[in-house]
Amino acid sequence: MKDDFNEFKPRSILYGDRFRDLDYRESYYTCTQHDSKMYDFDGRVVAGPRGIQPLISAEKSPIYIPLKMRRPAAPVRMGKIIVDSFTNILFGENRFPTIKIEGDELSQDFAQTIARIGRLPMQMIRARNLGGSTGSVGLSWCFHQGVPRFEVHNSKNLYIHSWVDRVLMTPKHVTEVYMFYKVKWDGKQFNKSYYWFRRDWTPDGDFIFKDVLYEKDKDPYWEIDEERSNRHGDGIVHFEWIQNLPTDEIDGLPDYEGLFDQFDQLDILNSVVTRGAILNLDPTLKLKMDPEQISRMGIRKGSDNALIVGLNGDASYLELTGGSITAGNELLAAMRRTILETAQCIVPDPSEVAAQGVSSDAIKTM
Repeated sequence: MKDDFNEFKPRSILYGDRFRDLDYRESYYTCTQHDSKMYDFDGRVVAGPRGIQPLISAEKSPIYIPLKMRRPAAPVRMGKIIVDSFTNILFGENRFPTIKIEGDELSQDFAQTIARIGRLPMQMIRARNLGGSTGSVGLSWCFHQGVPRFEVHNSKNLYIHSWVDRVLMTPKHVTEVYMFYKVKWDGKQFNKSYYWFRRDWTPDGDFIFKDVLYEKDKDPYWEIDEERSNRHGDGIVHFEWIQNLPTDEIDGLPDYEGLFDQFDQLDILNSVVTRGAILNLDPTLKLKMDPEQISRMGIRKGSDNALIVGLNGDASYLELTGGSITAGNELLAAMRRTILETAQCIVPDPSEVAAQGVSSDAIKTM
């Protein structure tokens, strides 16, 4: 058994094209699709990981940075909006499928109790969000210490060795593998140590392996953790493979398939419009004066200071025209409508709904 399990090499999953593709899809839901960009929207180098602001003293890049290579300052997050909207339609407030068994109230009550104790509605919402963003998702079930448990698994970390029925997407042997880190104190400082995690589902049982320390260019040797594993011998796999939008491949399609470029352009456009509007609130002072005179006297702005420009001088604020911002907002709204139409997603505007006096039943329907 151990030798069979050790024939599997996990690097083929985490460094493969399928993992990168699914991770790319998911990034538009987790709002991390721009994190790899080195420059902020002003052209300054972003110091540190996501969430760390650029250095205050950092200067703009001396070369022109294309807008597509900059991290948007005001992303719209349309991917998350679309997925959450579809999830809310399926599993919203007071909307979850009721388990019914005709003619057997006792079994029906038992099944409903399992769903309630195992928190199935919450897990299905998570599964729907994950599947809607990547195209597929895994769902497992078991009894842990006598309590029902449902777990959601990211498809990018899953590998299906064999199928019971490929057409019906019924797996026979599934492996989940990923890397995680533990923070340890070495007496001087905290250090991160990375480990491999692996879990297998087979007709014989649910096997969890002991954590293996990550070593560069070396495949882990797997040992089953018998204390955490469950050899049930049911003859069926306690695992379900679910496609979002079905395809001939094992992975389905996400809710926003084909809209990745439009998402990026929408983020850039909204950032440009927002940046222009912000700069317009702090306009540039325009002086018609001799530069040498300005350098000698200096410039002091504000209502408490008088600006002396001389008889032939002039001063005014250079502001952006409101027309450019209006045109940008109109283009932004048009792109947003096009994206939602392509995804066949309806997101009603709360202000328009309130202005039209739409009933509560109609709002729920929308």
